[in-house]
Amino acid sequence: MADDDLKRNPPAEVEEREDEREERNAWFMQTRRRDGVPNDLFARASAQKRTMLRQAAVPLRVEADALPGLAPAPVPVYWTPLGPSVVGHGQAQGNPPVSGRINSLAVGPGGTRVYAGAANGGTWYSEDSGASWTPIDEYAFTTTTAPVSKMEADSLSTGAIAVIFGASAATDVIFVGTGEPGAPDGYFGVGIKSATSGGFTPNWQLEGKNLAGMAFYRIAIAPDKPSEVFAATSNGLYVRPTSAPFDNWTQVTTGIPGNVAVTDVVVSITGVAFAAVWGGSVYASIDANNGTGGTWRAIPGFTAGGRVALALSQVPAGGTPPPILYALVADATLHRFDTAQLPNAVASWTVQTVSGVPKALFAGGQGFYDIVLAVDPSDPNTVYMAGDRVFFNDWDLSFFKGAIAGSGSNYTFPSNPANDIPSVPDNATKIPNDATWIGEGIHPDAHCLAFAVNADGTRDPTNVWVGCDGGIFQSTQSGKRATFQSRNVGLAVTELTYIAQHPDTDAVLYGGAQDQGSLRFRGDAVCYEAPEGDGGGVAYDPNNGWQIMRQYIKTTLSSATDGGASAASWKPVTFPGGGPIETSRVAFYGPLAAVAVDATHTLLAFGTNRLWVTPDWGASWTTLPSLSNGKNLAQDVLDDPNPMVPYNGTPASSPTSPVVAIAWASPTRIFVATQHAVWQFDQSGGNWTPNPPAAGLPAAGFPAGAVITAIAVEDATKGTFYVTLGGANVDHVWYFDPTANPQWVTAQLTAATLDIPMHAIVVDPAHTEQIYVGTDVGVIQGIKTGASWNWTGVFNLSAATFPESAVTCVAIHPRTRVLRAATHGLGVWEIPLDVPTASDPDLYLRVNPADAGRVSAGARPAWLDGVNDPTTQGATLTHSMSPDIKALRSSGSTLTTAPDLLAFAGLQNFASNLNTVDTFGTNQLFIEVHNRGHVVSGDQVNVLLLLADGTVPAPALPADFNTRIQNGDKTAWLGATGWFFADGTNPFRTLSGGVEARLPQVVQYNVDISVVPNSPGKIYAAAFVTTGADPLTTANTDVNALVMADKHVAIRTMEVGTDWRVVLGVVLVLVGVAAVIVIAKEA
Repeated sequence: MADDDLKRNPPAEVEEREDEREERNAWFMQTRRRDGVPNDLFARASAQKRTMLRQAAVPLRVEADALPGLAPAPVPVYWTPLGPSVVGHGQAQGNPPVSGRINSLAVGPGGTRVYAGAANGGTWYSEDSGASWTPIDEYAFTTTTAPVSKMEADSLSTGAIAVIFGASAATDVIFVGTGEPGAPDGYFGVGIKSATSGGFTPNWQLEGKNLAGMAFYRIAIAPDKPSEVFAATSNGLYVRPTSAPFDNWTQVTTGIPGNVAVTDVVVSITGVAFAAVWGGSVYASIDANNGTGGTWRAIPGFTAGGRVALALSQVPAGGTPPPILYALVADATLHRFDTAQLPNAVASWTVQTVSGVPKALFAGGQGFYDIVLAVDPSDPNTVYMAGDRVFFNDWDLSFFKGAIAGSGSNYTFPSNPANDIPSVPDNATKIPNDATWIGEGIHPDAHCLAFAVNADGTRDPTNVWVGCDGGIFQSTQSGKRATFQSRNVGLAVTELTYIAQHPDTDAVLYGGAQDQGSLRFRGDAVCYEAPEGDGGGVAYDPNNGWQIMRQYIKTTLSSATDGGASAASWKPVTFPGGGPIETSRVAFYGPLAAVAVDATHTLLAFGTNRLWVTPDWGASWTTLPSLSNGKNLAQDVLDDPNPMVPYNGTPASSPTSPVVAIAWASPTRIFVATQHAVWQFDQSGGNWTPNPPAAGLPAAGFPAGAVITAIAVEDATKGTFYVTLGGANVDHVWYFDPTANPQWVTAQLTAATLDIPMHAIVVDPAHTEQIYVGTDVGVIQGIKTGASWNWTGVFNLSAATFPESAVTCVAIHPRTRVLRAATHGLGVWEIPLDVPTASDPDLYLRVNPADAGRVSAGARPAWLDGVNDPTTQGATLTHSMSPDIKALRSSGSTLTTAPDLLAFAGLQNFASNLNTVDTFGTNQLFIEVHNRGHVVSGDQVNVLLLLADGTVPAPALPADFNTRIQNGDKTAWLGATGWFFADGTNPFRTLSGGVEARLPQVVQYNVDISVVPNSPGKIYAAAFVTTGADPLTTANTDVNALVMADKHVAIRTMEVGTDWRVVLGVVLVLVGVAAVIVIAKEA
C-alpha cells in the first residue's frame, strides 16, 4: 500500500483474513453450539415463545371480557426498526451504500422482481429492480400483538433461495432454505419455507422439517421438470417429494455419500445434474429427475481441496450442444467438464484443469466462505469467479470475468500473472491492472451471483447481480468493470454486535457491526460506516457525548473526541495488552463499559484474559486488581491456565475463556464475567480488591458447565446481579445474591419454558424488578416479586412484534426510557417502556437533531430546547432547527428529483448550505416524513410547507389551521396572518411511496421566497404532516408552542443568503458605470 492508503486503511483494520473469519465464527458459535444441543433447538424455541405469548394474552382477554362496555383500547406499544435501512460510506472504491450479508439471489424477468436471502435477516423482495426492498418473512415487522403464526416455526437465517417465476409475483413459487452455509452456524436452520404465491405477501408453509439444523448451500429446480427440487446441505443432498406431503425431504444416497456437506448442486435443462462434496468429489446423475433423486456417479480424477462451487453453461433451446460444467475449489483451482461425455463409460470421463485462475481470487484465504462461480449465458467459455477481497484505493471484491481458451487438456483463464499476488497473500494491489478484474466498487466477500431471466426462462447475460457481505450490487452492462451499482437502499439486514447510546439524547447512538465497521446513527434510518471494517464493543463517555471508544476486533481500539463525525476522527488507542500473546486470548468482539466517577471523570473497562481499566479514556491502562501496567502476562489473569502461551488453535494453548461481559455497579464496584465464572472487584482508598478474595464468586448452586454470556447488576450496594447463559438444556437466566442461601438461583425462566441461547440482559434502572433479556428468538421481559419471577407479563405481548432474530445487545436509554435491541441480521430495534399504547401509524417530524420525534403526555421533552447539539460541537439546539427540513439555494447545486432517504441524509452541511435560501430564483426545500407504525400509502399523507418573516416573532396561525390542513384546504385561508404558502398554486404534497419505519419519504417544494414580503434576512419554514389514521389535531396557534406539543409539526429558521449572482450583477454594473465615466472624461 502507498502511504496515503495506509493512512486511509491502517493494517490493523483491514478486511478479515481466513484465521480472523474463523475466530469470528468461533466467537459467535461458542455459546450457541455445544455438545448435546438438539438440531431443532430454534424450531422448538420458536414454538415455546409463542406459548409464552398466548399466556401473556390471557389477562388482557379476561379484562376485555369483564369490561365489554369500554371503547377499544389504542394499539398496544410495539417494536419498530431503528435501522440502518442502508449504510452510507461503505467499504469499496467510491464508498458505495451497503447493507449486510446476502447469501442468495433470484432475479426475475427483466430484473424487475428480485428475491434476496440475508444471513440472519430473512427473505426480502423488490419489485423495482432493487430500488426499494420489503421484508417478506412472517416476523419481519408487525404491530399486531396477537401470537398467531402461519408456520410451526420460523427462522430468519437464510442460506439459499430458488424461485420459479410466474407471469406475475402472485404466481411465483419460492423455496427458502433456512440455515446459513460457509461458517459453522448451519445450526440455525428450521427446514425449508415454501410459498406458491410470492411477491409482498407469500403464503409461507414450512416443509423439509427433517432438515432443521442444517445449512443450505443451494436449492436447484430442474428447469425441464420443476417438480424436481434439490437441496445441497451441510448434511447431504436432498430431493423434494414430487407430491404432498412435503414435510420431509428425501436424502439422496444412491452413488453419493450421505451425511456429508454437499456444497453445491446444479441441474441442466437436459435433465442431468451435478453435486459437489466438501473435500471430496463431484458427482453426476443422468436421471436426477426420476422422482427419487436419481443415481449418481463420481467424476473420475476430481478430488476437491475444500468447498466447491459449480456452474453450468446455458443450453440453447434445442438442447444442443450439451452444457459445460465448471467446478471452482476453495484452493483457487478451476476444473472443466464437457457433459457430452456422460453417455460414455465413466472410466473414460476426463476433467480438464483450467490454468490462469488468479491467486488473488482468495487473497484473504477465504474460499471456504466466499466462493462464487457462474457461466455467462451468452458464451459457454466465459466464466465469472468471485472470492474475498483485493485492494484498489479501498477493499473491493475479488471478482473476475474472462473467456477461457484452449482445447484438449489445456485450458486457460485469461488473467495476466504479472498482475497476480506475490508470495505475500494479502498483497493484491496489482490486480486492478488486470483486464479480467471487474470488482471495482463492490464490497468484498461474495456469496452468490444471479442473472435476470428472460421471458422464455433463459438467463439474460446483460443483467448481472451479486450478493456479498455488503449487500447487493447490479450491473446492466454485462458485468463490465465499474458498472455495478449498489442496490441496498431499504435493505435493513446489518449484523450488529454492540450498541452504545449518547448520554444526552436517544436520537444518536453508535453500533459495532460485522463487516460494516462502527455505525453512526443520527436519528433517521441511514447510518454511516466510520471507520470501515469490523466493529465490536463501543462506549460513550457518560460525561462527554463527544468522547467515544470503539473496538475493531480483539485488542485493536480507537477513540474519537468529536463523536466519530468521520473516519478521520478516530485515532488509535495504545493498548498495552495488545501484544501477540494477549491478543490471541481475547474475544473477537468484546465489551467496552464506562462509568462516571463524578461530573468530570470517567472509568472505562475492557477485557482480554484480564480486566483492564483506563481513567483517562485510553491514555493509560492498568489491570485489576493490582493496578499494574500489565507487562507481567501472568498477573491478574482471570480464567486462563496458559496465559504465557500464544493461542495457536490447539487445545493445549487454548484459554479457558476470555472476558465476555463487564458491568459497573458503581465507580467503586465492577463485575466481570468469563464464560465460566464471575469476579467482583471493589475499590476503597484507591485500591482494588477481589471480593471474595478467592478466584471468582462462589459457584454453589450454579449449573455445572454452563456458559455465561452477559451480566446485569440489580443492586449496586447489595451486590445482586443476573447472568444469561448460552447453550441448551439449561435454565438461561440466573440470579446471584451474596446474602442468600443458596447464592445462585434460577430466575425461573426454565428450559421447558424457553430453551434458547441468551446473550444480552439489562435491568431497568428505574424499575429494578424488571429485566429484559435478549435471546436468539427475540426479547422478553421478566418481573421479579420477592423470590419469584414472572415471564408472562403483558409486555411480552410486544414480543410478537419483534422478529425472531438473534439479539446481541440490549440497552435502555435512561433519559428517554427507550429499550433498544441490536440484532444479528436486522439492525437495531426499539420500544418505549413507559407508555402502554402507541399510534399506528405514527407519523412525525423532528424539531432538532437531538429529537427522536416522540411525544409523551402531549409534549415533546422540554430538554430539547437548550440541549447540546449531538452532531455539531459547540452548538446549542432550539426547537426551530428541524433536520427534516433542508434547503438547496437557487445559486448552488440543485437536484432534478426529490432525494430518497439516503440522498436526503447525505445533505449534511447544516449551517452553510442546508440552512440558507437565496433572495431570488427557485430554491429547493425538502421535507422528510417519518413513521414508526405500519406502512401508510403515500397518497394518504398530506404535507404542507408555510413560510413567514423570520426576523420578527413567528405570527400566530389561523384558529382553524389544523382542520384546514387535515382537509387539504387549498383556498386562501391564511389571510393576513403573516404566513404564506410555499407553493400557492399547489400547497400540499403527497408522498411518492409508502412511508414506514424503515423508509421515510421526502417531498420537494420549489420556492421563490419573494412570496414573503419585505425581503427579510431570515424566514421561518414550518412543515406539517397529517393522515387520516394519525391526524394533526392540536389547535395551539402559537407555532413555537405547537412544535413542542405535536409531532406532526416542525419548524426551521433559515438564513437568506447573499446571492453571488446579485453581487456579480452589482459588480458588473459598477464596472459599467466606471467605464462610462472614463469614456466621458476621455471625450
